[in-house]
Amino acid sequence: MSRRHPPEPARPAPVRGRPTTPPVRPAARRAGGAAGGAVPPSAAPSAAPRGGPRRAATTRSTPTAAPSAIRRLPAGASPPGAGRAGARQTVAPRLALDHGGSRRAAPEPARSRRPTAARVGAAPLRRPVRPGPLRRTLRLANPARRLTAGFAALAALLAVLGGRLVQLQGVDGQQLAKRAQDQRLRTFDLPSLRGEITDRDGNVLAYSVEVRDIVADPTMVKDPARTAHALTGLLPMPEATLRAELSRTGTRNVLLARGLTPAEASRVKDAHLAGIFSQSDTRRLYPAHSVAANLVGFAGRDGTGLAGIEHEFNTQLAGRSGVVVAEGGRGGQLIPGTVHRQTESVPGSTVQLTIDEDMQFVTQTALAGAVQRSGAKGGQAVVLDRRTGEVLALAVVPTFDAQQAQDGDVTRSTPLGNPAVSDVFEPGSVNKMVTFAAALEAGLIGPSTVLEVPGSIKVADRIVHDAWSHGLVRYTATGVVAKSSNVGTLMVAQRLGPQTFDRYLRKFGLGSKTGIELPNESGGLLPSLDRWSGSTFGNLPIGQGLSMTILQMAGMYQAVANDGLRIQPRIVRAVVGPDGGRSEPVPPAEVQVISPQTAKTLRYMLEAVVQAKGGTAPSATIDSYLVAGKTGTAQQPDPGCGCYSKTNYWATFAGMAPADDPRLVVGVMIDSPRAGLHGGAIAAPTFRQIMAYGLKQRAIPPTGAPVPSFTLSG
Repeated sequence: MSRRHPPEPARPAPVRGRPTTPPVRPAARRAGGAAGGAVPPSAAPSAAPRGGPRRAATTRSTPTAAPSAIRRLPAGASPPGAGRAGARQTVAPRLALDHGGSRRAAPEPARSRRPTAARVGAAPLRRPVRPGPLRRTLRLANPARRLTAGFAALAALLAVLGGRLVQLQGVDGQQLAKRAQDQRLRTFDLPSLRGEITDRDGNVLAYSVEVRDIVADPTMVKDPARTAHALTGLLPMPEATLRAELSRTGTRNVLLARGLTPAEASRVKDAHLAGIFSQSDTRRLYPAHSVAANLVGFAGRDGTGLAGIEHEFNTQLAGRSGVVVAEGGRGGQLIPGTVHRQTESVPGSTVQLTIDEDMQFVTQTALAGAVQRSGAKGGQAVVLDRRTGEVLALAVVPTFDAQQAQDGDVTRSTPLGNPAVSDVFEPGSVNKMVTFAAALEAGLIGPSTVLEVPGSIKVADRIVHDAWSHGLVRYTATGVVAKSSNVGTLMVAQRLGPQTFDRYLRKFGLGSKTGIELPNESGGLLPSLDRWSGSTFGNLPIGQGLSMTILQMAGMYQAVANDGLRIQPRIVRAVVGPDGGRSEPVPPAEVQVISPQTAKTLRYMLEAVVQAKGGTAPSATIDSYLVAGKTGTAQQPDPGCGCYSKTNYWATFAGMAPADDPRLVVGVMIDSPRAGLHGGAIAAPTFRQIMAYGLKQRAIPPTGAPVPSFTLSG
């Protein structure tokens, strides 16, 4: 059951105008008796709940009236506010030990309460206002301690900074200064001026000039649009393209123009545009353009030789670049007055060729005309000095413009090589000269030796015919050469035998490189004797089944013209250093292939080809001069059938003049002329055009010897 409490008696209101007394602290009840004075009735503890342990309790103090207004409560009566409300306001007293060691209730700290004003005639008192939170008094720290700590920290910082300063300036000062300088120093190349390439008379075929390249640092260009507008007209680039180039990101080096003259670059510099700089460079120029381009070759934009003499003699032509070590600016340019070390560049050497520029031009022109007239794929021609082996002209068609190649203005289909030394062809009847030279040297035949020549001959499992149909005819050895009889030539070769014939082929230089100072030379194709089949000996004597370059073909006839002494062809006459020192190449190798008398006899037999009635090359004759030579028409291999083509040929001619005292040797090859145009019809006239100019240009007079008589049949 719930405990019923008697109604709480009304509290008397305090008298208006009289001060209230402070709350009375309750005295602690000693265990086993009272300690000290009596407890005021207002502070008496309330009865503990029934059945619970008895413990001392204190009641929160309430404002009271003056002492005169305090009245005693009868025994057993509860003070006002007792009951449920009073029970909530009771708290357990704190216990402490007194000086005697007994436990006592510790006094609670006094709590301030806001007094309520007494109202006269007011009935019950209002609920007391609860006290607010205690306010703590702010105590300031000692400023002296703070200042001391701050000063100590500052002193420590200054000590660290001072020590670091002593280290940087005193201990590591010189080393750090050197490192800083090294970071500013840059190495600038001083490009050497590439050497010239000239012909035998000093006419310049290639040379270099100083030019300027205009570059930009986009990070330094503040207004690309304004800068592009200012450069319009100064550089060969549209304004829109310039603006796009100047606005590029991720780079600090943009090439705007290449190869400007110093005057053009000076106008750009005078514009004073931020981020625009001029760099020194060189440009290679080829004033002859396509003339001798296959020989001279060309160099790249960086000055490195890529073809021809430019490539083969790149080291001598390039010279030695210099070096400047100086401080560089933000844009990479050299800062004037900061040069620390400089090594001067050494110009390249001049390479003097054996060719004659005019002879080269005429040879190229004549060859190009022949190719055009015959509808051929191309052609090659060479002019040799028979006494020295020097190349006076070496032409190919088609060719290229060396200046365009240097500037990069070529396509993939542009022939940039030199087929005259790298490409080979089968010579045809031009090679019959070797057969008769070997037979004459061996004493097996003479010019008037008569041979009964049938219309065909069987060699192993093959049957070889002449180019025209005929029955059995009696030809002299001279007649066999003049009429270019395949059957008669094979009859002479059989008298020689394979071993002797193979030996003379190699003595004339076939199957090996000439050693000319040009890159990518081919040695031709000549099967070794142990790889010959039964029919090989039926092909080689008439110029099929082996291949050679135009230089090798002309080299064979140079030996005949030079009384049997073969001299390897050369195209470099000298290398002249920047100091004027002249260095000539090692003399070429010489091989005595046949005796002078055999060579003279063979020249007479070769004259019959041109001079005799019934010869195959009357179109090679030159007024007032004796000419000796041999025509050739060789079938080209057909990869489709693995046999020789019946429509595609190489038309050739090789000869010399004057025949009784040769000075010049000319070789011509026309690749795939129209059907019916054999060597005598297209190659021989081209030979005549080139040789006639050469004799006149070299001031070689005719000998005045009469045309000899020839016996072609017996």
